[in-house]
Amino acid sequence: MRSPSRLLHGLVLLSSTTWAATDVYVDAIHGSDATGAGTVAAPYRTISAGLRSLGGSGPHTVHAAPGLYDAALGETFPLVVGDGLSLVGAGAHETVIAGQGDEVALVELRRRSLVSDVTVRNAGVGISSPPAAAFALHYVRRCAIEQCDVGVFAYDAPGIDHGLVIASSVIAANGVGLRAQAPVCVVNSVSVLVYGTTITGNLVGVEALQPQVLCELYLRLYHSIVRGNGDDSIQGWSPLLAGTPLSLGNVLSEPSLLGFGGNVDVDPLLAASTAGDAHLAGISPVVDLAAPGTPWPPTAAWIEGGWIWEPSFAAVGDIDRGARIVGAKVDPGADERIV
Repeated sequence: MRSPSRLLHGLVLLSSTTWAATDVYVDAIHGSDATGAGTVAAPYRTISAGLRSLGGSGPHTVHAAPGLYDAALGETFPLVVGDGLSLVGAGAHETVIAGQGDEVALVELRRRSLVSDVTVRNAGVGISSPPAAAFALHYVRRCAIEQCDVGVFAYDAPGIDHGLVIASSVIAANGVGLRAQAPVCVVNSVSVLVYGTTITGNLVGVEALQPQVLCELYLRLYHSIVRGNGDDSIQGWSPLLAGTPLSLGNVLSEPSLLGFGGNVDVDPLLAASTAGDAHLAGISPVVDLAAPGTPWPPTAAWIEGGWIWEPSFAAVGDIDRGARIVGAKVDPGADERIV
């Protein structure tokens, strides 16, 4: 059984390597897979073509312009965001990746990969975070994931320690919002860190599946909302070591997480969560909920030493790319309310 501190060691090693980066551009409206070159002036039409042009490893970035990216356009699912690659849209409400409801997954993340600023909707799994390599780490940033059987699915395999970071995202109107699974309990772990994210309007908000109680499934919640789902319970996760808190400054209704860490059980008054709009209403009681002592990005240690915070997340904004902190305190969920 690998300890989370060994996973951390692997992340430190990964973060110290640099490569020359390439930017590829795709545009569902003005691009062409036949004549495009992946440049600003001559973009590809599909994300599939943009990813293929990069050869599967990075660090390179595919920039997807506003538009609908689906099978009718020519997309081939899953969109595999390979090692070190980033898929970055024009905004969660502008770049839409849509399936027909029966796809195994629309977006599949590999090692050191990122999907950001897109909406992913209507599939068996919206974003899949499968085992890729030892100490694999995956990022979901400023995304809306909706109308899927499972919104985000992180799972592992023997001998693979797996990390998933979700920041400033909305996971709404799915069967299961976030699922983590350890199919076997031998030398593997799944660690999920959720920052400033809203999980609401799902039949099940957060789910941990493991065949035995000794599997390693770790969850940390910071400044997030897990409320308004058919099932808001947050159970089945492994206990954290050395007294490290499980959650800080969240809005949730899981009894075991209330009464400490600034967690509260109150209606956050979302604008229209069932339609995927998880902005805080003007009279929301959770604006400026988090104490100044829990800064953004969070600095509290992850199990046995500390989890490396990816530098590109240090200045990450809310789901609208606005400031993550307005005033002195962080608003929980994906939206930082301007008041």
